Amino acid sequence: MTGSQVYWTRRSRPDFEAHSPTDCPFLPNRAVPEPGTRLTNPDLGRTLATLAADGPEAFYHGDLADRICTHLQALGGLLTREDFARHRADWVLPLTTTYRGKTLCELPPNSQGFTVLQAMNVLEGIDLRGLGHGTVAYYHYLIEATKLAFADRDRWLSDPDFIDIPIAMLISKAYGDRQRARLHPTRAQATPTGAIGGDTVYTAVVDRAGNAVSVIQSLYFDFGAAVVIPQTGLVLQNRGSFFSLDPAHANALAPGKRPFHTLMPAMVLGDRGTPELVLGTMGGEGQPQTGLALLTRVLDFGIDPQRAIDLPRWLWGRTWGAATTGLTMEGRIPAAVRDQLGAWGHIVTPAPDWSEQMGHAHRIRIDPATGEYQGGCDPRSD
Repeated sequence: MTGSQVYWTRRSRPDFEAHSPTDCPFLPNRAVPEPGTRLTNPDLGRTLATLAADGPEAFYHGDLADRICTHLQALGGLLTREDFARHRADWVLPLTTTYRGKTLCELPPNSQGFTVLQAMNVLEGIDLRGLGHGTVAYYHYLIEATKLAFADRDRWLSDPDFIDIPIAMLISKAYGDRQRARLHPTRAQATPTGAIGGDTVYTAVVDRAGNAVSVIQSLYFDFGAAVVIPQTGLVLQNRGSFFSLDPAHANALAPGKRPFHTLMPAMVLGDRGTPELVLGTMGGEGQPQTGLALLTRVLDFGIDPQRAIDLPRWLWGRTWGAATTGLTMEGRIPAAVRDQLGAWGHIVTPAPDWSEQMGHAHRIRIDPATGEYQGGCDPRSD
C-alpha cells in the first residue's frame, strides 16, 4: 500500500467498520495497514473470474446481484434484484467543438465534459499565445472562462432523459462569442458556489495500431460508499450523493435517473479525424480546469505532454465537498502573479508546490507527422 492509500483507508475506517464485514479486505486483521503492506483481495479475484467467464449476466441477473441486495437491505438499503435487471448501459457519441483547427471530444451529459468545450470556445477568441503562458492574463482568462461554463453546468447538468438540456446552443461558437463578451480583462466575476462533494482513476491507452482509449472510472468518495459486499470483494460506489433533494433542481433525485457526473475523459482529433491527444484526470470538479491547462499548453504553446502536466496548476471553486469561490494556486506560481490576480478580485490561496488537490493528469500525444507516441504522467500521484 502507498502512503496515500493508507491515509484514505484511515479516513474511511469508521465507514468500513459500520457497513462492511469483519473480514473487510481493506482492513486486514481489522487494522489499517502500514505503508508498503501487500494487500490482497482474493474474493474480488474470484468475482472477476466469474465475470470473465459468465459476462455481465452474472452481475445483473445472478448470484452477485443477490449478494449485493441482501447485504444492502440488511443495512437499510433500497436496491432490489429488479433494479439490477432493469439496468442498461448507453453507447453515446461524443460532443465536439473545434479549437485552433483541432477537434475536441468530450462525453455528453450526464457528464460535465461540455464545460471544457464551452470554455475553449470562449478562449479561442483570445490571443493566449500573445498574452504568454503563465502570465496574470493567462490565468485570469482561463479562470473566468471556467466560471461561465460552471454556471451553465450547475443550471443544466443532469440526466438528459429527464431534462431537456440545450447542449447544441451551449457548445456553439456563437454562444462562446456572447460569453466571451462578458469577460473583463482585469476584473474577476463574482460567482456563487455550493458544496456537492473521490476515488477516481483515469487511464490513457494507445496501441501499436493507433487505436486510442480515454477512460475514467470512479467510486466517487475515497472508497465509494465504503460498503464491501461479503464474499465478493466488491466495494460499492456512492455517485448518487451528487443528486439534489430540491425537487425543482435539474439534478433532483428521481427513480431511474442518473446523477450529475464529473467524469470526463477526452480526446483531440487532428486534420484526418484520427486521435492526436488522449487526456484526462481525476480530481472532481477540478477536472475541467486541468483539461483547460493541458489543452491550451499543447494547442496554444506547443508544450510537450510531460511538461504540460508538470507545470503548476490551479483550482477555482468547489471540489470534493468544499464550498468556496476561492482560487487555490500551486506555490510554484510566482507570488507576483498571485498578488496581481488578488488585486483583480480573485480570492487567492497558495497551495503546496505540488498539490494532489489539483488532480492526477495523464496524457498521450500521437505525433501526426512521425506517428511517435509521447506520454506524460502526473508526479502529483502515487
